[in-house]
Amino acid sequence: MVASTLWKMPSSDPTQQQSCFDAFHQATSGLGKLSLIGDSKKLFKPGVAGSLDALRFVTWASLRTCGYGGSSLRDCLTTIAANDLAAIAETPWLQGIDDVWGNGFDCDLSAAADKVWATSSAKLVAIRVRIIPAKHFNEACARGFNKSDLLSSSTLGLVADLVDLAKRLAPTNSRHVSVYCDRHGGRRFYGALLQHTFPDNAMEVVSESSQQSIYRLARTLGRTSETMRVQFTVKGDSFLPVSLSSMIAKYLRERAMHSLNTYFATRPMGPTSLRPTAGYPVDADRFLCDIEPVIIADKIDRACLVRAR
Repeated sequence: MVASTLWKMPSSDPTQQQSCFDAFHQATSGLGKLSLIGDSKKLFKPGVAGSLDALRFVTWASLRTCGYGGSSLRDCLTTIAANDLAAIAETPWLQGIDDVWGNGFDCDLSAAADKVWATSSAKLVAIRVRIIPAKHFNEACARGFNKSDLLSSSTLGLVADLVDLAKRLAPTNSRHVSVYCDRHGGRRFYGALLQHTFPDNAMEVVSESSQQSIYRLARTLGRTSETMRVQFTVKGDSFLPVSLSSMIAKYLRERAMHSLNTYFATRPMGPTSLRPTAGYPVDADRFLCDIEPVIIADKIDRACLVRAR
């Protein structure tokens, strides 16, 4: 899962942009931990009751702020994950990825969340995500991609989509875009990927250090000039837009895992109930062993179920 968010900012200065999110960091009466936007790994603990609530609420509030209609997650996926709808539809164990909003949230909490979003000088405009099933991940690997390549290319693809959306929503002759990303694993150099994603831009490497890689891209087309500052930072999710994207991606992952566990738990398995998996390597072999009768009976191609790497 990869997620990206588009914001309208009052300043293009990186230092001033940090302070635009103060309203989100302030305690909000009635919201408690649901007001938190932070490290998704700390906010969500697999197996802990209620642990997913904060991710679910923040995702819902974000989608509602962007004006995405509908009373369910599946309604929103038609907009935020349009490129992956066909892949989701052909994957049987992702058919239950849906979640229903509305009555699941207290009205007072909703009002408090609306107040937080409204008082921030930074305005969330759009959300885009990639949901890449194992089959499509493995096909990309067969074409020569590795996990880091796929993460980076998917992320920058979302950036390109949101930049194009920003152009359509607010045409202007001069535009500056700031892009903030978490460091992708151990990758330090992103210049070639950026040039491939934005081939019409002149690219300048500002810095490539052990902690942060920064690039500047520029393009002039007739009377229109565009500049883009892109930075990849170690622990970049300490910056709110990045942490929000991470929370949304994490929430969608957990919905996908819930769908997978439910699918296999409802298949004919014999007398032993199926223990769900969180989907991480430490538990994957046990789960695959447990569902082996279903894999055989349903003639499931393991390349459609298990990532190659």
